[in-house]
Amino acid sequence: MPATDKTRYNIKLLHVIFAVSGLVLLISTLWMLKADHQREWKQYQRKARSIDLRMTDWRQLQQQTEAISNARQQIEKKLAAAQDVPKDKTLLAQFEELSGKKLVSSSEANLVAGIAAAKQDEAKLLGSLKFRRADLDKAKADLGLAVRDGLGQAQQNELQSIIDGVQVDVDSQTKSYDESKDKRQKLESLFADLMKDVRELEKQRDDSRAEEERLIASIQDRQAKWFEGGWLGKRWLELPILDAFNSPLTIENLWSEDLEQDYNHRMVRRFDRCTTCHQSMEKTMPGSATEGVYLRQRVVQLRLSTPEIPPDRDPAVPVTRQLLDAYGIQLAEEGLLNRGEITVQFVEPRTLGAKAEALADIPVGEDELVEDIVKSVLESPGLSGVDLFTQTHVDTRPGFQLGDVLLAINDDPIESRGSATRTRQSVVLRLIDLAQKKKPIEITVKRGLPHPFSSHPRLDLFVGSLSPHKMAQFACTVCHEGQGSATDFKWASHTPDSLGDRSDWMKEHGWFDNHHWVYPMHPQRFMESSCLKCHHNVTELQPSVSHPEPPAPKLLKGYNLIRKYGCYGCHEINGYEGPTKRIGPDMRLEPNFFAAALALKADAGFENLSSEEQGLIEHLIDHPEEDAVRRRVSDLLTRDENREADA
Repeated sequence: MPATDKTRYNIKLLHVIFAVSGLVLLISTLWMLKADHQREWKQYQRKARSIDLRMTDWRQLQQQTEAISNARQQIEKKLAAAQDVPKDKTLLAQFEELSGKKLVSSSEANLVAGIAAAKQDEAKLLGSLKFRRADLDKAKADLGLAVRDGLGQAQQNELQSIIDGVQVDVDSQTKSYDESKDKRQKLESLFADLMKDVRELEKQRDDSRAEEERLIASIQDRQAKWFEGGWLGKRWLELPILDAFNSPLTIENLWSEDLEQDYNHRMVRRFDRCTTCHQSMEKTMPGSATEGVYLRQRVVQLRLSTPEIPPDRDPAVPVTRQLLDAYGIQLAEEGLLNRGEITVQFVEPRTLGAKAEALADIPVGEDELVEDIVKSVLESPGLSGVDLFTQTHVDTRPGFQLGDVLLAINDDPIESRGSATRTRQSVVLRLIDLAQKKKPIEITVKRGLPHPFSSHPRLDLFVGSLSPHKMAQFACTVCHEGQGSATDFKWASHTPDSLGDRSDWMKEHGWFDNHHWVYPMHPQRFMESSCLKCHHNVTELQPSVSHPEPPAPKLLKGYNLIRKYGCYGCHEINGYEGPTKRIGPDMRLEPNFFAAALALKADAGFENLSSEEQGLIEHLIDHPEEDAVRRRVSDLLTRDENREADA
């Protein structure tokens, strides 16, 4: 066949198809990169980093003020003088008398050594006392079993004599231990009195130093710059397309040790990505391991006193400087969350702004609007703050705090003046004008941040580094449930707490009830129910010395209500869901078969039972809810009692 210029396909058409395909590929690639850049979790991380960076800058500004620097210098001088001051001779004599040893010198090391010796003696006595108390418990248990089994009076008297003997020994050792403990406590008290001034000054110095060092390190770590060290900085990696390559915005994974989740086909180790959005969940205030740095959003009403000497309205002095001189507060050029919010940037220590009196502190619920709460506060007639403050106080920090957003002045809402700068200027002028009247000013502010930017409300119990439920060990979903691996709000299986939440979430986040995930997150009102996963008997949820506030107050209230009104009279609450799944305390009126079975196994006659009878008792320990096993063990005890009666 002769050669020809014709081809099988039309070249021009192929060029058009290739051009269109290339254009479609380019558009789809750009769309994909844009969609990745605008992923929901990245928006939250950018905002969280922005908030953290600006708040850190503001705290550093406050630390670097002349007042703070002068105060630290004074602390250093006082500390040096306090360390050279001779210690109180009377207190030293009391210390020597209690410790029973002559002090070589009054140095801190010698005093600490004396306390350490007292602690060692106390520990030895406590160990011996615990063993004797265990012996006493065993002796009492033996007598109880003897009474239950109907042993003779002579044997019961013999067991009672053993109890009496051990009790005398326990009382003696208890007295010795109490004396040793009292001695140690008195030594510690004397030591605290001797070192009181030094310790207070050392704490003030260390807190000031640690705060400044932490802020500087945080800024260096968090701040993304265009150029760093003569080279391109991290800021470039936050741009679209480039943020796909080693971006500082990353998904965070929390792996829970030995905590698994049932995926039907197998148990899978839990991993959570919740902190990808909830970036500030475990952040704490400087110098504290339990006080969250970003409190949950709420409305606070403050009473600000006016200066005794009104500020001069000198046109040559900037109004922002006049405000700082009058009240000790400075307002930021733009807000943390919204540009137009009038936000407190700086509060000078020991000024009127730092001493403002809190009148009301009202938490903002998940389904509430700040505007609605502000309106209710402003419309409250004759609000003196006393009653409302008593009912709604939530550990309010005194005075203005960094990040407070001004909402109203003397019940008059702050309105936008067209731009953030104009609004801020009008607020400053208004506060300066009110200073001329020499009357207290009531200012309503929004304090804290909404989810997902706030810290956990109970860092003493959860998430915190000193809490019993550390984030690194427990993560999030073991308590909250939900889809821990999700990074979008709608896929995380959040559960709305009200119909209002449901409606808002559907509009804002495209929320839906994902029936494919069988572990939806608990709504806020039922969140405490997760505590029963591990704390079945509720006893650990009672207030304690380490946690004076109840870990689960609503759950505890429900538990006490059931016990009070006897709901178990009609409803059997055995603490189990199904034959093996433990979900709570056994609240039935019938005997505690678990405890009875344990007592049987501890009895000396347990070894004389047949292997089948021993197996029944052990089975009852593992499954106290099985009625058939209960009856068989009850029949066994009845037969044993009849045999002893016949004998």
